[in-house]
Amino acid sequence: MSDERNDGGEKVVRVTLCIAQNKEGQVLLGYKHDSEKFGGNLWNGFGGKVDEGETYLQAAVREFKEECKIHDGDIELSGVLEFRHRNQPGKVIEMPVYRVTNSLSEAQSTKEMKPVAWFDKDQLPLEQMWASDKYWLPLFLEGKGFFGQFVYDNKDNRNLIEEPKIQEWDISAEITAETLVAEIKAELRVKEESGAEVKAEVMVEAGGGEVFQEVRGGGMRLR
Repeated sequence: MSDERNDGGEKVVRVTLCIAQNKEGQVLLGYKHDSEKFGGNLWNGFGGKVDEGETYLQAAVREFKEECKIHDGDIELSGVLEFRHRNQPGKVIEMPVYRVTNSLSEAQSTKEMKPVAWFDKDQLPLEQMWASDKYWLPLFLEGKGFFGQFVYDNKDNRNLIEEPKIQEWDISAEITAETLVAEIKAELRVKEESGAEVKAEVMVEAGGGEVFQEVRGGGMRLR
């Protein structure tokens, strides 16, 4: 899936994020020790850029397996985040967030993420995470859907320079990230054009059955 332009003319960079939770409610994070990498020297979830021809879900499964070696479990869409950086005008990072549960695999450190560790949800290393995480993680931990928009100064200093925008968003179990993103964009466009609190009806071809079969064959299950 290649980058494209949104309605505002910005280049859209598509990435994914996966966060696992175990039966005790603990959260799995990995430390990106390479300071040259995006998110370096921080505790992160697991994810990366969507490759050409991939859906968000396919990319999420692939990146999750590559970065922490977990290859099974249930995966569900939790929300969508948008990031902008002042030193990169005309660019927006679009990131669906997935929750992974009921895995029987053992998480392992990898070249990208070392170490990986489980954290109690009230003891997350927020001071060593992206500043925006503290705004949307509470909704994630409560099992609520969300949409967030954040503006940083740059990827190195990692300072938020605008008031974060975060809101709860209803997400059905069957919805794909592609459909959710389209729904969010349509509603924001309606609000911008009319100022009305109107829910836009959006129909997007997402190929859910095909994605389900391919991902299921790779060891992940959809609810």
